[in-house]
Amino acid sequence: MTIRRSFFLLVLLVYLIGPNPKAGGVQLGDFVLLTFAIGFVAVTRLRVNARLLAFFAWPALAVAVAFFGRTLRGVPLDSDELNNVFKTASLGVLGMLGVWISRAGGEDEKALLVRRMMQLVVIAIVFTSLVGLLEYVRPGAFSSLVSGVYEMQLRNNLTNVEQAEQAGRITSIFSWANTFGEFLLYGLTVLTVNRRSVGRLWLAAAVLLGVPCLVLTNSRLALLFFCAMLLYVTLIDRRWGLLAISGTTAVAVVLLVPVEHLIGAQNSARLTELLDFVRYGVLPPNVEVRLSTLAFLSRKLLTSEYFYFGFPMPVYESTVFLSWDNQYLGFFVKYGITGVLLVIWQLASILVPLLLLRRTADHRRRLYLHTLILLNVMVLVGGLSQDTLFVERWKEFYFALTGVFLGVGIGRPAASHPSTSETERLSPQWSNG
Repeated sequence: MTIRRSFFLLVLLVYLIGPNPKAGGVQLGDFVLLTFAIGFVAVTRLRVNARLLAFFAWPALAVAVAFFGRTLRGVPLDSDELNNVFKTASLGVLGMLGVWISRAGGEDEKALLVRRMMQLVVIAIVFTSLVGLLEYVRPGAFSSLVSGVYEMQLRNNLTNVEQAEQAGRITSIFSWANTFGEFLLYGLTVLTVNRRSVGRLWLAAAVLLGVPCLVLTNSRLALLFFCAMLLYVTLIDRRWGLLAISGTTAVAVVLLVPVEHLIGAQNSARLTELLDFVRYGVLPPNVEVRLSTLAFLSRKLLTSEYFYFGFPMPVYESTVFLSWDNQYLGFFVKYGITGVLLVIWQLASILVPLLLLRRTADHRRRLYLHTLILLNVMVLVGGLSQDTLFVERWKEFYFALTGVFLGVGIGRPAASHPSTSETERLSPQWSNG
């Protein structure tokens, strides 16, 4: 493990669990990343894959177009909007750093890099879960922790944390219970699909702490996707026995365990609404409210003067537009019609690994690509209910992981001759340069 890779992993760890306060609207981790990126470029001989560079620059381009469009139209702008451009650009930088770092060295070094990234996910899940369990059993001690170490990052969201606690849901170091649920879902998904790169003890620690906390977040969308993920993994691995055991265990827990006593009456009621939706197709009441709100906001957007490049931040943070409860409507509120570019990028993030998967024979690379497909489908579908692309504390790792997996996925297995490599021969459009 080289110094550059070690520092790359350290940067990701800061994003995942470290107190990452803002200075002038920009997160401390972004300054660390910029310093690392400048040093990396200065000492590394880089080969730029133009298509991957365009892929990771796409979200920043969409945000920048909206920003400069509002500027040219004379719309008053907030400093956070410029920082938003900087943030999306830093995500693209993380993606390309992942590509470059993953393509250096032999197969053993690449496998070691992936293993270390999986261990980072375990550390993040274990740490955030322990904090979440502390919140559940000792709310006073949790409040002392949040108001101290993480105060600068969460100071504007403490009301959300308090509301979640009143509803019996845990938030850990996140600004909302659903966000913590998404974080656990994505982390457990990455570990489950790539469990052979993790190790049994690491995986057991993440599952034994992460799954109970996922239930306690009571993020119904995350719980649904978690079950779908287990089914997906079972199908690609053909582990029918595992599917039977998991299903039997789930049914036994629902029928025999006094769930209401474990997670509280309000959480139990939310889970009952989820089961009613699965069994009878009955929408939970708050989902019906969200749908009516979305219909109203959509009509208002289409007749607004900010339709093309989005609303200025002071407007959408102080009006009804703050509660869109839909990622795609959020794109249009923030970036106007240019938000379509972000939707296109999300579709491409599924299509690219899917095409590579069809042309890759190496089993380990196929697992990496399966991981990206599964994650990005969750992000795409989950966006209908909440913000899933730019998830707090996960988005930086997500872009870096995508870069690493695509970098490994388009490369040649070391045992293959360059002229006969399956990926190189069939995927020249992604592997050249």
